[in-house]
Amino acid sequence: MASIRALLTGDTAEYTRTGETLDRTGRQARGALLSAAFFTAADRRFSKTGTPADVVTFVGNLRARHGLTEELDPRTAERLLLATFTDEEIDDIGPRVRGEHFTILLVGLIMDEQLPDAELDAFLDEARVLADQWLAD
Repeated sequence: MASIRALLTGDTAEYTRTGETLDRTGRQARGALLSAAFFTAADRRFSKTGTPADVVTFVGNLRARHGLTEELDPRTAERLLLATFTDEEIDDIGPRVRGEHFTILLVGLIMDEQLPDAELDAFLDEARVLADQWLAD
């Protein structure tokens, strides 16, 4: 969880460093936590009142604000976000591309929320519960 927290607080060096030390099980757990955090953040942002237009706007703003025109494919990003609150199919998006996009989108979602430390910790705890459920299945 410290690795994902480092990512979300802008310490990408620590995120990368800890990632390099993970074994297969650790990488799997971190991937599950990252995915769960993405779904949790997207759900918080879009599930109650979000529309496809809101998703397009978010992705466009994220790409423009952070110069992510090469790293973040807009249609892939939009589909991944839409899949959290619609019946959008994403089975054709490979795991590597999903992971890369989940990471960028998660950071963008959390940056927009500007969570204080205690709220970020609570968010990560919520995501960890979901990740643990996924890993147990």
